[in-house]
Formats: sequence, C-alpha cells, structure tokens
Amino acid sequence: MLIEGVNMNCPICKDKKYVSKKSFNYAQIEKCECSYDCKICNNWGHIPFYKDGYRYLKKCECKKIDEKIKRYNELRIPARYANKKLSNFKIEMFNKVVADTQKGILKTLNTYIDNFDLDSKGIILYGGHGVGKTHLLIGLLSHLVLNFEVTGLYLDFPQWILENKSLFTNFNLNEQLQAEMNRITTVDILVIDEFAKNRTQFEKETFEKIFYERYNKRKIMFIGTDYEITNKGNGKYMGDMVSPALFSRLGDFNSFEANLLIGDDYRLN
Repeated sequence: MLIEGVNMNCPICKDKKYVSKKSFNYAQIEKCECSYDCKICNNWGHIPFYKDGYRYLKKCECKKIDEKIKRYNELRIPARYANKKLSNFKIEMFNKVVADTQKGILKTLNTYIDNFDLDSKGIILYGGHGVGKTHLLIGLLSHLVLNFEVTGLYLDFPQWILENKSLFTNFNLNEQLQAEMNRITTVDILVIDEFAKNRTQFEKETFEKIFYERYNKRKIMFIGTDYEITNKGNGKYMGDMVSPALFSRLGDFNSFEANLLIGDDYRLN
C-alpha cells in the first residue's frame, strides 16, 4: 500500500521513507519529509476494514515506517558504522584468492537474507584485524531489521562492560542491570563483536550467561572474532579462549555457520 501524496520518486530518500539522522553516538534514522503526513489514516496509524459484518483495524504503512525507524534506532550501531551495508563492502580486487573468498561470503550472506526467518542459523565471521567483519555483520543486521519485522542489537562486549561498569557495582542499579540483560538476551538478533575478548573471570561469566541463555532459547547470534575457529591457522585459537562447553556449542552446525574472512587490514591502507 502506498501513502497518498508521497512522491514515489523522492530524490531525498529514494523511496525508503527514511533518511540518516546526524548522531555522534549511535547510527540513527528519521522519517523523510516525503512521509510526514499520511492522507490515508490522517496520521492515526491504523486503517479500518470490515469483514463478515465486523469492524477491524490494520496498521497503515505510515505506522510500519515509524516502527521500522524505532527498531533501527535501538540497534546501538556505533555512528562510525552508520553507512555500512553489504552492498558497499569493497572487494579486494588485486588478489584473486581474497576476492573470490570475499565474494563467496557476500553470496552466503545474501542467500541468508533470501531465506531468512527466526529459525535461521547464527553466523560466525572470523579473521584478522580490519578485514571487514564488523562491516558485514552490521550490514547484515541493518538489512534484516529494516526489511523484516525483527528486533536486534549490536554488542561490542568489552566496550559494553566498560560502559556499564556502574550497573555491576551498584546494588541500587540492579533493576536497570536486569532490564539491560533482559534486552540483550531477548532481542531477535544479537551481533556480538570482539567475541571472547574477556579479560577477567567476571567478564567471562557474564559473557557466558548471555551466550548460553540465547543459545538455549534458539535466539539468533551473529559473531565477529579475530580468533581462529579451526586450529589450523597462525592466529590465536578460539578453543583456547573459551570454555570447552561454549566452544562445543560454537561448533553446533545446526546453530551456527562459520565463515573465514580474509584480506588486508583496510585501516592500514
């Protein structure tokens, strides 16, 4: 259904109905000016319809846009990554092996989108620093939240621990901590970046609590890590960084699909 009065060739939003909003903390979007007023529902957000003599309400498209914007703005994607999409991931064209591998992963992620539902597997991207793992995982998360009615959250776990240190040390903030943990464990899709970089025993226990609760509820997790999933590379081995029980679950092929992303560190180029 189209919103009456909307220019379907809007040069500002390209008909997405939303545009990027300037923010210094997290990536944010807002309604495009072409979608401010809805003549169909007069900005009520619902449309009445009749069936078998009864009056019902259904969501107007303008309401769905509002909900989409809200879901995206709650992702906590760092502002630095606001424009990261699968479509603007740059393939490293000067090395055929690298290029073919990156193209293969992009194909895998686009196929994942084509077949997505809430029973889909989680995704693990592992590889060296600066090869684009965060770019791809955020691009995937953003696309799913903007095109499916699902909730999500981006979590850089070590940074999250630092930002929420007061919640763990102040008993009076216990309710706030519980609300934060509940959101992390219940959103439809959780991106865990910098996976397994937990220094203290407390961090490891908190991390495992989050992981196990989502795993047991069959909640989707997208994981980005510098550690090797297989003990064949030259880097640090994931099996040495997490408990055997957690590592075993990462190898559950019914729950996760692991992909090695190779390439040069784009931050140094």
